[in-house]
Amino acid sequence: MSGRMHYARNAFRRWQRYLWSNDSTTQSITVCPEITTEYWASLTTIGGCEVSDTIMITVLEAAVFDLGPDQDVCQGDSIFV
Repeated sequence: MSGRMHYARNAFRRWQRYLWSNDSTTQSITVCPEITTEYWASLTTIGGCEVSDTIMITVLEAAVFDLGPDQDVCQGDSIFV
C-alpha cells in the first residue's frame, strides 16, 4: 500500500460541459499527486453560463518514526512503545 491518498472530485450533474485542469472532460476525476498541486474545473450549462472553481491538494511528507529494536513478547508480558 502506498502512503499516498487518492482524491476524487465530482462536478454537479446539471452541467453540459466539463473541463478539468488535466484536460479531462468527464464529470469527475481522480487524482493522486506526488507534490502539492492545484486543480481547477470549468463547467458550462446548456445556456452557455460558465463557472469555475479550484482546489489545492497539499501533499505532506510521511511521518518518520522508530519503534526501537525488535522485542520478543510472550503472552501476559507488557511493553511500552
